[in-house]
Amino acid sequence: MNEEYYLLLDTSTEVCSVALGSREEIVDYEESSGSNKHAEQLATMANRMLSHIDYRRDLRGVGVAGGPGSYTGLRIGASYAKGLCWSLGIPLVSVMTTELLAMTLFDMEDELDYPNALLMPMIDARRMEVYTAIYTGSYGADYSGVVVPQTDIAAVVLTDEDSQLRIREIVGDKLLYYFGNGAEKAKGLFDELLPGSRLIYDLHPRADAMLSRVIESIESGETEDVAYWEPYYLKEYEAKKSVNKVLSRLMHHD
Repeated sequence: MNEEYYLLLDTSTEVCSVALGSREEIVDYEESSGSNKHAEQLATMANRMLSHIDYRRDLRGVGVAGGPGSYTGLRIGASYAKGLCWSLGIPLVSVMTTELLAMTLFDMEDELDYPNALLMPMIDARRMEVYTAIYTGSYGADYSGVVVPQTDIAAVVLTDEDSQLRIREIVGDKLLYYFGNGAEKAKGLFDELLPGSRLIYDLHPRADAMLSRVIESIESGETEDVAYWEPYYLKEYEAKKSVNKVLSRLMHHD
């Protein structure tokens, strides 16, 4: 029986990461910083990993971070992933960058109080704005991170008073972990707004954290249309909506 492999890609932030996984484990991983070099970095790392397997026969699918994040980075990752899937006739799975960042937390931190906490990944947008959503998290049967969205993804201006009020209403008295390349600029505000919140430093999304999610999505048929799929950019005009409209999406799902 042939081995089954999955190529996993993330180019949504300043760190480009690539992983090759089997059904049981990550067999190779590499990352490199420098958002202006993602096109070169991605191709070099991915091609090296694929050269060690019979990818035309054994590659079963590709997972890619689907945004929001760097517009240019997302386009680079999407183009490579779609081209490979199209040429090999294999499925494509996209994972929201905020979700991937939350799943990465499980691989990097092992002493957090997940069952009683909320997770708030923050992707840097501009000035005091972040792309964010709120999740709950737990460990799956294979000990990988399983995260469940409690809000939609939105562009939030952290200094806006209405934004702060809505976040405080959502979090309440629960423990909140926040992290990502947009999180440090929230520390001063959250220390006052949410005294029980905790900043996790130096955490970026890693492609290897999406392995279980990609396999599950392929097996359940929840894959993208390779010809028409585009990343979720959360475009400029969406970020400029009024704060009240943006934060109306930051409500718990019933």
